[in-house]
Amino acid sequence: DVYKRQLLDSAFKAMKEERFPSDAMIEAGMQIVRSCMIIYSGQELELNDGAYQSIYLSLNQLDTAEEMKDFISHLLDEMLEELLNRSRDKNSDELIAKVVDYVDRSYAEYNMSLNLLADKFGLSIPYLSKIFKAYTQKTFTDYLIEIRIKKAAELLVTTSKKVGEISEMVGYPNPSSFIRIFKKYYFMTPID
Repeated sequence: DVYKRQLLDSAFKAMKEERFPSDAMIEAGMQIVRSCMIIYSGQELELNDGAYQSIYLSLNQLDTAEEMKDFISHLLDEMLEELLNRSRDKNSDELIAKVVDYVDRSYAEYNMSLNLLADKFGLSIPYLSKIFKAYTQKTFTDYLIEIRIKKAAELLVTTSKKVGEISEMVGYPNPSSFIRIFKKYYFMTPID
């Protein structure tokens, strides 16, 4: 941040001393924005022609080199924040994919819970709950029930195991709870 400010200060100071016309300062400012986008992200961010035009018009309305420098500094701060948020989002997506994969493989553990997952993956319960729902479009509980009940339905159709056995196999040690949840999900009992 300090380095960016020093570069902007020296660039605009030099333009002021050389008495650059405002059009040249605006073009230089636009080039600084483009260059910083490449430095920050390795490629230009998705700024369409409208966004470039908007930046250009905003710069064109400013009267002094100092105002232009401040505007560009603020713009670069916003760009950097967006890139940091994208990086955090990508890391969150990778992490939640691991969590969901774990749930998909370990759904039969009768003690499976948001608390257990939060501990296992070193996350707070509210944060895990939020990113889980954003990723799956379901609450953790709804997601877990859906996996368990779908697997139970598959086992009921493909095996000759008893309801109590299947109940335990999918993470419900209490067959009564399993039957109640199954009926709520499929509108029929497991035996039906």
